[in-house]
Amino acid sequence: MHMRFTVLLVALLIAPSVAAAQNPTDASSTSSTAEPATFSGKTVDQWADQLLQSKDPRKKWYAAYALGQIGPKAAAAVEPLATFVRTIGPKEEEYARAGSAWALGQIGPGAADAVPALAETLGVTTLPSIRRNIPRALGRIGEPARPAVPALLAVLDDPDQTVATGAAIALWRIEKHPRAMPAILDMLKQPAGPAPFLAAKALGEMEDVPVETVAPSLTAALRHPQGDVRRAAARSLGQIGAPTLPAVRAALANSDVATRSAALSALVWFGELGIPDFSAALADTEPTIRRQAAAALGRIGAPAKDALGKLVDLTADPDPAVRAAAADAYARIQAALAEGTSP
Repeated sequence: MHMRFTVLLVALLIAPSVAAAQNPTDASSTSSTAEPATFSGKTVDQWADQLLQSKDPRKKWYAAYALGQIGPKAAAAVEPLATFVRTIGPKEEEYARAGSAWALGQIGPGAADAVPALAETLGVTTLPSIRRNIPRALGRIGEPARPAVPALLAVLDDPDQTVATGAAIALWRIEKHPRAMPAILDMLKQPAGPAPFLAAKALGEMEDVPVETVAPSLTAALRHPQGDVRRAAARSLGQIGAPTLPAVRAALANSDVATRSAALSALVWFGELGIPDFSAALADTEPTIRRQAAAALGRIGAPAKDALGKLVDLTADPDPAVRAAAADAYARIQAALAEGTSP
């Protein structure tokens, strides 16, 4: 029973938006009325009362989760959430305290008053889930979390990769601290553990990253041994956008097939900007690259119409998988064109 609850907790903390999207009473939905924000039929005050008054750790955790789902509109619960994070209770309440830290991050800058409690708790608690959620929360609070910078610097070299990576990301989001980006790029190079994925994912979500150093690092991460890191790096390159194209194109010119394939995976996130590169890759000496490029052009659709001639030629390719990909891409582009010109 305890293991099932733990798995549920982790899943919900990592992907809270899924449950929110499925709940029609979630306060994130727009409304023209001035009704109190609710989640599952309860108001912010009711959830805050449950957090502090319930004797059941699971109900406490769910109350924190509900307040996080309400998000910025739950600002009235900042004080009880901060109080509960700071409270040293039984071990059974660890997840509820961690959830409270997460909820404060979901509230964002409006949770500025909780920064002292978060910073203090980060420095004294040894409970892993609380330590991992506090840096994330401080990063989401952003610039108002400046008073917590010393506490974040103190855990920048923490042996727990999630804590250390979260601290580095938070330091960048709060004030673009000079130690933040070197730490994040170093974590991206780690061969194992959660740090490289967290770093790769965050680089695409952060503002004003130094492209001259970030782009080569993300391009190198396209060859990381962990698949989730490679995918996160590819997506982040696309999220950063056009400034990273030179680094991706350099990888496309690499003699190593795996490097070229990884670069094409990244290029998918650039959309129409990648059309010339996909078109050129149709002539690659490696069948897997030709197939990958053809499939990408098919997904782009009508804007890739200038590649139709090359795709027709590729339907005579010696490799059957390439021929199939080229035919499918040709059909997709033609269908998109026909749809766009239909009355």
